[in-house]
Amino acid sequence: MKLATMEDFDEVWSILMQYKNIFPHLRYDYMTRKVTSNETVFDQGVVITFTKYKKKTKLGNISAFGGDYIIHQIAVKNQGDGSAKKIILEFLNWIDSSKCWLAVRASNERAIQFYKKLGFKEMSNIIWSKHEDAPSILEDTLIGVEPENSIDEEKEELPGKVFLYVRENETFLRK
Repeated sequence: MKLATMEDFDEVWSILMQYKNIFPHLRYDYMTRKVTSNETVFDQGVVITFTKYKKKTKLGNISAFGGDYIIHQIAVKNQGDGSAKKIILEFLNWIDSSKCWLAVRASNERAIQFYKKLGFKEMSNIIWSKHEDAPSILEDTLIGVEPENSIDEEKEELPGKVFLYVRENETFLRK
């Protein structure tokens, strides 16, 4: 997995700025910290920012635990060329955790469909703010466990949500 360096920063920033409507909150200083702290993947035109949790963290009514990862942003220079799928799957196999969480705005239908194609399933909702695009939670369970409180039927009716996905990593679980 290729982590971004400050030498890559201008290109990383340029790719992320292609999606200002999806990441309106993204700041230059935040991205500088993510790159310098080795929390940014940059490979084949794909940018992934992430954090490894150090302690139990509440995500709505679900908890992520110390050692779990959360992906903050995923952006790709050229949508539709297959690079995002390839790099995300490589990232999920690279991390040293059994779970990786990801949030996506309810209005970002293209991303939601992409994550569903990768096997992610919705788990619950998180409301970050009163903004119409706030959050919800999803779980990708590669080991075939169907999430209990799936809310697929409610998705269109819940304003202000972001979907949060978690992936259980088979490779890690087999170690």
